[in-house]
Amino acid sequence: MPPAQKMALSEIQLLHREIEAHGEWLNRERMERKTEVDRLKMEIEALRRALARLHSEFEAVFTEELERARRNYNPET
Repeated sequence: MPPAQKMALSEIQLLHREIEAHGEWLNRERMERKTEVDRLKMEIEALRRALARLHSEFEAVFTEELERARRNYNPET
């Protein structure tokens, strides 16, 4: 195999390794974000339950405000 072809082959192998490494990094980042989102969901649920215990009207008011927020939510802003 001429040296030029060997060079091209090794460059392709390096690119392949870089792509694999980047893919692994992206997977780790995705898992970290999922863990963070799961933690936030748990904390929000605990907060809702605590507020419902402290204020008897909380659940009704929260449901009403959540529905209002959904109607008025614009993801582009």
